[in-house]
Amino acid sequence: MVNSPTSGNAQLCDTATAATRARTSTKPTAAAKSDKIIRPKKDKLIRDSFTMPESEYSLIAAVKRRCLAKGVAVKKSEVLRAAVIGFAALSDAELAAALQTLVVIKTGRPPQGKK
Repeated sequence: MVNSPTSGNAQLCDTATAATRARTSTKPTAAAKSDKIIRPKKDKLIRDSFTMPESEYSLIAAVKRRCLAKGVAVKKSEVLRAAVIGFAALSDAELAAALQTLVVIKTGRPPQGKK
């Protein structure tokens, strides 16, 4: 029986199986794998909090305003990161001198009032 429903289904299954084999058997070559863009590994981001006097905190806003005047929009964290990079570039004597100018403050959270 040429026109039987089972022989037609068998042909469709054979065609589908052959197409599936063709797709799965084509593996990318080594050249295709080497064409991928290699991205540098991202640094892990760290969240932290700190305490500083209001006068020094307002300097961050002043630096941000100076940057805006030059057409560069920066975030507070970018200002602090740039400052740390600049601080790290100082010599040991310059670093010690800069730290001597800071007023030591009590760190930590202020006590909460009783309710």
